[in-house]
Amino acid sequence: MRIKDVNLLGYLFYSAYGFVWGYKMQVSFARSIQSGGRWIWIPPVCLAIFCILYDSSAFHRSMLPDYFWPTSGPDLKGMEMFIVTLPTIGSCFYSLGIILANRTDRTSWDRFLRKLLARP
Repeated sequence: MRIKDVNLLGYLFYSAYGFVWGYKMQVSFARSIQSGGRWIWIPPVCLAIFCILYDSSAFHRSMLPDYFWPTSGPDLKGMEMFIVTLPTIGSCFYSLGIILANRTDRTSWDRFLRKLLARP
């Protein structure tokens, strides 16, 4: 497998994992929309923005690629993706799952998701 394929798998895994957990939480605990679960993405996104800006200013070079794909080699370049970016994406999809689960069954897609993810 190439390194780009592994990156895509990481993004897909964290996105799906966050979405399913958010959806399950909203279906299991109907009041989780009121507890601020849909706003849980804000602190990680702010932290990611802070980290990117800090690294760019402290090291006087663009650290942006390290946050989105790791490089192969003996050093730890690209660990930022696993420490900051992927958990941030997971929390964003967690919030999306809560928001979508809170909607009433308006479309066939909503009914399909509710049946698929609401099983114990």
